[in-house]
Amino acid sequence: MIFTIAVVLLVFLVSLFLLKTRYANLNVLTGLDDLERLGKFPPNKNKKYKHAIVCGGSIAGLLSARVLLDHFERVTIIDQDDILTLVKNDVPQPRNCVPQQYFTHAVHSLFTTSVENLFPGIGAYYVEQGAHPVDYGDWKWYFYTGWFVTRKIGKTLMVATRPLIEHGVRKFLYKSYSERINTLCGSVVGMIAEDGSDMVDGICVRLKNSDTETKIFGDFVVDATGKASKGVKWLKELGYEEPPSDEYDAFVSYAARVYKKPEISPIDEVMQPLAVLSHPHSGIARNGYVFETENKQILATFIGLSKEAPPSTNFEEWASGFPVPYLYDSIKHLEPVTSVRTLKAGKNRILFYDQVKTPSNFAAVGDALSNFNPTYGQGLSCAALGALTLDVAFRETDLKSLSQNYFNKMKWRLFITWNLPKALDQGYPNTSPKTPNLMMAVLKMMLPPVFKGACHSKLVSSKFFSFLSLSGSPLEFLDIFVLRDLVKCAFRR
Repeated sequence: MIFTIAVVLLVFLVSLFLLKTRYANLNVLTGLDDLERLGKFPPNKNKKYKHAIVCGGSIAGLLSARVLLDHFERVTIIDQDDILTLVKNDVPQPRNCVPQQYFTHAVHSLFTTSVENLFPGIGAYYVEQGAHPVDYGDWKWYFYTGWFVTRKIGKTLMVATRPLIEHGVRKFLYKSYSERINTLCGSVVGMIAEDGSDMVDGICVRLKNSDTETKIFGDFVVDATGKASKGVKWLKELGYEEPPSDEYDAFVSYAARVYKKPEISPIDEVMQPLAVLSHPHSGIARNGYVFETENKQILATFIGLSKEAPPSTNFEEWASGFPVPYLYDSIKHLEPVTSVRTLKAGKNRILFYDQVKTPSNFAAVGDALSNFNPTYGQGLSCAALGALTLDVAFRETDLKSLSQNYFNKMKWRLFITWNLPKALDQGYPNTSPKTPNLMMAVLKMMLPPVFKGACHSKLVSSKFFSFLSLSGSPLEFLDIFVLRDLVKCAFRR
């Protein structure tokens, strides 16, 4: 027994040592040094450039447009949905191009901090509209090792629907900058560039209700078109090399349903959010979340991994298959407001544009650059991280070397965000392909002692949540008091 514990602790320490020595940039992976400055730079009274083009009006595109307005006189946003109509209606509503909008959105603190810096007052607006910012320590967390013991850490997961989150960003952007934004409804079909140039000159667009292509010229182009991005294809058509990528499928499926919150119930005034999360070691490949959203409604989202898809029928009964009864107990007597909505998440992919030559005035953000297993809730944070990094790159260099500066930074800032979920997903039997490497081995060795420690130590769980929220480094686990608690917890049965 003691030998086993000693081996586990040794493996944990070796894992952290490898992280620290092999990956020198680990302490700045999240870009927190820049995050503190985001939106607080002195405004550029005289813009350096004239016109930027953002392909895609999702959250990643809207945040990028906001950042670019600090450096360009005007910005054009192109999206398949009619963004101007959404702005005019001024209410949260679903968009055709966002299939994940009906499912759980618990937004990490990196996102909420970023948007508050870019749009002062937006956090208060979200709360007024019914969003619930809840400290990580006030959630109920169950991992395969048991219930986490928690304490407040001063960072929140904001619980809200996707239409509200997106509406807030769109509302604040157009309220302050509408005179400098040109908004078009249509589809981007390619990019244009002169022969021999290291820059793109603009894009080709097929506008809504038009059979002809229109050329739009600009000084900078951002691909924010999401998982369906054709950015690689556009660049190949201009003669650029396809970037290397990492791709795998964890066979993730979603099912969600909205319930009416009863007038009299054992549920608190604001329901305590509940998360039940699996791990490959548990032998169970399902996750579940139940929490209150705006309009006093309860949203239950169940996620199946490794081909264990939650059903569109017998939704409540499926919840009884979790290792603890709380998800099922929290919804079994509630009145459904909607039918059960389902979605297959598809493959996860990250592009390494830093390893190939790209036009110097091109960037990809959000899911167009990297899309993750949505179980871990990191997509919107990485959209904000891309906008943050784009802003820093513009302040450090000019258009002649901007793309390389940006993609080099994003390589490191997405490092943990990509590798942590992948390390967990690789343990499920049906994940394909299996791509073991040093980082996968390190994280697989490191995580089990942390999960066990978080069930007995509030200090360990707070460090884990700081790490999960992209606001802390894994090197924080080398703190002597954290190591002390990990040793104590290793001796527990």
